[in-house]
Amino acid sequence: MTVITAAATALRDEPGFDETKARAFADKMLAALSNAALVLMASVGHRTGLLAHLAICSPTTAVGLAVKAGLAERYIREWLAVMTTAGVVVYDPVDATYALPAEHAAFLIYGGPVNIAVNFQFLGVTAAVEDEIVARFRDGKGMHYRHYGRFPEVMAEASSPSIVSKLLDHILPLVPGLRARLEKGIEVLDVGCGAGLFFDALQRFGDVEGIESDPTALAAAGRWRSRIHHGELNASFSPQAPYHLILMLDVLEHLTRPVELLRQAAAHLHTGGRILITVPAFNWLWTRHDDVNHHVRRYTVGEMGGTVEGADLSVERSRYLFASLVLPKALVRFKEALLGDSPDVPRIPSAWVNGAVQRVLRVEHAITGPLPFGTSLMVVASRAAR
Repeated sequence: MTVITAAATALRDEPGFDETKARAFADKMLAALSNAALVLMASVGHRTGLLAHLAICSPTTAVGLAVKAGLAERYIREWLAVMTTAGVVVYDPVDATYALPAEHAAFLIYGGPVNIAVNFQFLGVTAAVEDEIVARFRDGKGMHYRHYGRFPEVMAEASSPSIVSKLLDHILPLVPGLRARLEKGIEVLDVGCGAGLFFDALQRFGDVEGIESDPTALAAAGRWRSRIHHGELNASFSPQAPYHLILMLDVLEHLTRPVELLRQAAAHLHTGGRILITVPAFNWLWTRHDDVNHHVRRYTVGEMGGTVEGADLSVERSRYLFASLVLPKALVRFKEALLGDSPDVPRIPSAWVNGAVQRVLRVEHAITGPLPFGTSLMVVASRAAR
């Protein structure tokens, strides 16, 4: 309060200066500073696994938590002090133990309604690039994706629950017989796999590999790096065995010559294997999001069918997805056309928005059949009969 009082004293002679308002604003800024420190420490707790370990072994001592997590006790004590002061962790002075209440853990670890700690990592990612941001204010140049370090990794982790649930709950069940085939164990190739976002979900079905050309995404692959081939799906790609399932999820819309990629995929397809394709649907739903993500086009069923057949493949099934999102997407397009919004970096919706959308999509999937519209298009392709 000394700083606050000094500032108020220095400015109290300013016309209209409200000391009460000044104190309230200073309190707000100090609370923001304190909360930022808490966010960083919660991010550390997420990345090191301390939050998850503490949730399991509560109550425990600092030594016990260090042993459980396999981390240095001296740093764990400092971390626990911050988390206790912030009211996240509860300390028992009698037993000298720390506990993460279940009501708190529900929002800080996987297995609860939502893991907010995942998104806390974005503060550290942004802080790490502060010098670059300051420099850009001065020279007016742009920021490259690589400047943001762990951003692809964090973005993938934060968006994983909603994206993976779409794959498992809404897309895979639409492929005839695929679920049963997956349960027996198959070879899967994920083209344009990024950091291996779907690998955790798919590994229980068999051997999963990926191919990715972006070195930034590869750097964020972590334990899946050895399963991902660096490069393009072209004549130089030579896997050890053909694949029962090849995924091309939101890949072809980036290409000017998608037929060539489909032909390469077909060359590595096992007898009876399938290629699962998803692309954005309908050019009349084009928004700034397509520009930012470097899309070349959006597709209709007929257009994608012609592309698939041009690669000597046949369409087994096609279906529009996420019909309930057409109206919101159309409203965004109308807003952009009216106001002329400039392209911006996509942001992850809040947890409650993601949760609400997932619930709507589950209801849509359960009660509606194929509809002649949607924001995405799914196509299942196989080798054409000769």
